[in-house]
Amino acid sequence: MELAWADFSEKIWDSQNGANYHYEFNMILRGWDHFLGTGISPNPHGGVGFLEYRNLMSNYGRYSSKPELGRQLNSWNFNAFGSKNHGNGFERFFAVDYMDLHVLNPSCGIGLHRHRDNQEVFLMMDGQGFMVVGDWCKMPERERCFEIRTLQPGHFAMLKGGNLHALMNATDEQVSLFMFGGYD
Repeated sequence: MELAWADFSEKIWDSQNGANYHYEFNMILRGWDHFLGTGISPNPHGGVGFLEYRNLMSNYGRYSSKPELGRQLNSWNFNAFGSKNHGNGFERFFAVDYMDLHVLNPSCGIGLHRHRDNQEVFLMMDGQGFMVVGDWCKMPERERCFEIRTLQPGHFAMLKGGNLHALMNATDEQVSLFMFGGYD
């Protein structure tokens, strides 16, 4: 999204003198109602019956051109092998270094923080929470911005390295989620 800020008369412009600001809202949110594709697999892996599936993220088959699980490396990033000698290339995969189950009690939240290189996925299993994601500074190609989304059971949010993020349980019930990530 690009926009410029001015007063109502368009005579007083912001500090960029009318030049456009560039904002990107790039939290990947997927789940039962947001997915790449669906299908049914009869007798999955030699089993019985029918497995119904939803492709949430994928690097293979018809989704091989989607870069969502990969990342563009910058000079300050470590690659998946712990090296900064990577030539600022693109990693097409998402290495996982940890998997955790979390329970957030009522009115509990994970504070706003970031991981320099870490990509993380938050999968809401039970309850709902507010996920906040944003930039920690103005980037060369876009302005600093934040977005807030409601995570419900079956939704997940994927965060890229460097994103500021927080999660708040503003309900009276416990929230359970599955988290995994890598590179930090």
